[in-house]
Amino acid sequence: ATTLIGIIAGGSIDNPERWGLDFAMSATFIGIVVPAIKTRPILAAVVTAGFVAMIANPLPYKLGLIAAALAGVAAGVIAEMLSGRAADAQPDVSPDSI
Repeated sequence: ATTLIGIIAGGSIDNPERWGLDFAMSATFIGIVVPAIKTRPILAAVVTAGFVAMIANPLPYKLGLIAAALAGVAAGVIAEMLSGRAADAQPDVSPDSI
């Protein structure tokens, strides 16, 4: 129900730039993403996606967002594979292995 109210109320705002709501949406997104950054692969995905989004912003049809999402996913997968290899290369010194 509150989502429907938000959709209706948000659509009725004529000029969101005048109210500073364009920045509020960005700040909300940042507030959602930052607490989720807990590992290096996630950090690599976020930084890569942000960088590609800024660089590819001029592309038509919002293709920069698609490119940023794909680049972020690729960076996260690669970083996860590399961190997995690093973890596999280290000896297991957990109390269970002794």
